[in-house]
Amino acid sequence: QAAACETANFDLDYTKGPMMLLPHLSKVRSLARLLAARAWLRADQGDAAGALADVRAVIRLGRLFEKEPVLISQLVRIAVQAFATLPLQHLLDLPRPEALPPDAVAPLVQELEAARAGNRTAMVPCADGERVAFGGVVFEEWLGRRPAKATAGMSPDEIGGLLRDRGVRVFVSYPLRPLLKLDYCEYLDILVGWRHDLEKPYWELGLGPGVHSALRRVPRWCILTRILAPALERIPAKAAGGEANLLLAEMAMALDQHRRVKGQYPADLKDLGLAEAPVDPFTGKGLLYRMFGWMMPRGA
Repeated sequence: QAAACETANFDLDYTKGPMMLLPHLSKVRSLARLLAARAWLRADQGDAAGALADVRAVIRLGRLFEKEPVLISQLVRIAVQAFATLPLQHLLDLPRPEALPPDAVAPLVQELEAARAGNRTAMVPCADGERVAFGGVVFEEWLGRRPAKATAGMSPDEIGGLLRDRGVRVFVSYPLRPLLKLDYCEYLDILVGWRHDLEKPYWELGLGPGVHSALRRVPRWCILTRILAPALERIPAKAAGGEANLLLAEMAMALDQHRRVKGQYPADLKDLGLAEAPVDPFTGKGLLYRMFGWMMPRGA
């Protein structure tokens, strides 16, 4: 049922900032694992159409997170969609005299293409989400700018603890406010640059300037920036890896169908008759293809 939904609203409370609960991530991840296991089992039982349907459902589950501006949600999306490739590879490796059923292959290929396109657009809002709802909340809390939390339904002890914690934080940070403001500026500057990086294809970034080089010029006393920002450096590569994973799944299916219909692998990927040549997300060039059936992104 979840995989059949176009979008999903998990009622996340973004006002809680870094304390926001994300219980749906582990549940969807577990469901994806179960579906992937069933796809593997169906492949062993000779039910290719059922296995492909389960693989497609796994990809659909991952796509439910595409519109969430939360970095961890996008990382879980990439991980969930990676689950789909294992039973698919197993299915393609099994000895079968016939090609996969076209009525099951076509929807899966369309889903893979949509997931790849969604991967490119889903990461950019994460920069805004990190800036506004997570890192920004941390700075605003320490600067004492965050509005007081609603105390409705709290016991007197809970209200007292809330006021005490907020008062201590503001009191401790008051002498450091000038430095905190400069720290905040450095953080915002890095997040803006990171957002621009996410808007570009990964191959355009290469080994050029990124979050790591931006952190080199951040003064050592910008403690919060140095805590929050380093983890962002690896995200563009993870996004490119997720896209490459989906692309290779598409190509594997196309090659398998070609071999089973014509008796051999094509001499070149152009012989598959694809609408457009597959582009390696790591280099921006065509996929490296060998006649013995291996395919891998350059530099992956």
